[in-house]
Amino acid sequence: MQLIGTINTSYYCEQDKPNGPVVVLTTGAYRVAEFDYHTGNMRWHRVVPAPQKSVIENWLSQRFPIPVPVAAPAPKKSRQAVATVGR
Repeated sequence: MQLIGTINTSYYCEQDKPNGPVVVLTTGAYRVAEFDYHTGNMRWHRVVPAPQKSVIENWLSQRFPIPVPVAAPAPKKSRQAVATVGR
């Protein structure tokens, strides 16, 4: 596992594989959550107080912003297809 960072005195993050989920652990090494940085989805495994949950989610969203997909341009209609529609 690779240490990603320390969130605060109670939580830190690790990652098994370079493209795998980021695992949130307590200082006692209990798995609390998994974060998929490709989609931004969180999967909680343990109950965490709401203020701490917010801190964890904010920390992860700052470190791993969700990539914005680049939209491909729409295909253009051919002149022949447009001309046959009007007939």
